[in-house]
Amino acid sequence: ASQILSGLVGSEMCIRDRSMFQLAIHTKPGDKVLDPFCGMGSMGAACAIMGRDFVGVEMNKVRKDIAQNAYDELLLRRNIQNGVS
Repeated sequence: ASQILSGLVGSEMCIRDRSMFQLAIHTKPGDKVLDPFCGMGSMGAACAIMGRDFVGVEMNKVRKDIAQNAYDELLLRRNIQNGVS
C-alpha cells in the first residue's frame, strides 16, 4: 500500500486536494461521505486524512483494491497519530 501512496503524484494529488477542499466546505469531522463512483479512491483518502467516515462504491476490482488499500493505510496512520489502536 505504501507504493500506492508514494505513487500519488501530479493529477492524482490535485484530485485529492480538491476532494479535501470540498470536504472542508461541505462536511465536518465524523460525517459520513458516500462516493458512488470511487475510482482510485481520492475522496476516500481525503476522508481518511480529514476524519470523515467513508463509503465508496467501485465496480472495477483493480481500482477498488487500490482504493481500499490506500484508505486502510491512511486510516491506520491517522489512528496511530491520534493514539487509537
